[in-house]
Amino acid sequence: MRTSDSVTLGAWMALGSAAIFLPSAVKASGFQLQEQSASGLGVAYAGMAAGVQDASTVFWNPAGIPEQLAGAEFTGATVLVKPTTRFQSPEIPSAVDGGDGGVSGVVPSLYVRVPLRSDLGVGLAINAPFGLSTDWSSPWAGMYQGLVSKSQTLNINPAAGMKLRV
Repeated sequence: MRTSDSVTLGAWMALGSAAIFLPSAVKASGFQLQEQSASGLGVAYAGMAAGVQDASTVFWNPAGIPEQLAGAEFTGATVLVKPTTRFQSPEIPSAVDGGDGGVSGVVPSLYVRVPLRSDLGVGLAINAPFGLSTDWSSPWAGMYQGLVSKSQTLNINPAAGMKLRV
């Protein structure tokens, strides 16, 4: 076997692995609730892992806890999520669609960070990064698969951050 053949084989194996495992990871983001802070929502979550806006850095990047911290800081937000979910069957055009299955929900978030020294701080994040609900009207084409579904999470995340001096 030549070297170029083994490189080609390795590239095909990597591509095949990505094709097998990537779709399941992508489906998981269907339950993700990005709305985790008011400051993040204001900048469309651009650079949240790199910049320190407020105490929500405890969730996005704990290394930013001691940055720009003169005293204890508290941040909280509540976001209303009102999804619209519709069912349509390409196989059965006359199927009963069940109406709007989306259920409104509230996404709370609460963050605190406290300095211990000029280069060390601790924080606590309490939020709900995943969760959604559906509630379909009966009868509908999928009523034997499900009428009501609900997924909720609560994330309680203590963290610490330290500036390293080089």
